[in-house]
Amino acid sequence: MKKILIVLLTVFMLFGCTSKPSDDQDIDLKATLNELMDGADAPDCDTMELDKDSFAGIAYIPYEEGYKAVVSEAMINAVAHCAVIVQVPSTSDTSKLAQEMLDNANPRKWICVEAEKTVVCYTDNLIVLVMSFTDVADKVVSNFQNKYSNGHVLEKNNLE
Repeated sequence: MKKILIVLLTVFMLFGCTSKPSDDQDIDLKATLNELMDGADAPDCDTMELDKDSFAGIAYIPYEEGYKAVVSEAMINAVAHCAVIVQVPSTSDTSKLAQEMLDNANPRKWICVEAEKTVVCYTDNLIVLVMSFTDVADKVVSNFQNKYSNGHVLEKNNLE
């Protein structure tokens, strides 16, 4: 009886330990971005996945195999609002990528308008870029910090 119990416990532990999700597990980027934008009072947006051809021009970092991204932009071209969420492999240097994203971001990419604030939030394998109104960017940062206690924030005010 003890031998059977030991075998069952061993099998249970083996299968229990292997079912743990990894950091590289795909997450629903659209749902996560929507969650981070919750309560931000952002303008009406169109959300779409980025492919390798559109990635660098919108995420402001070069595309590499394994990167996945979603962008949410204002549906009216004269409204300065854009939010991008990027999932990278857990082996990536997200702090370096986040800084590169902030440095390369163009808050003047819209016709006749400029985003008031640019923020980049990042954690182990997620990077979020927001170029928008100050109150929208601040709400996304707050939501990000509530969701990811190990997250970091980089920001710059564009209109100063």
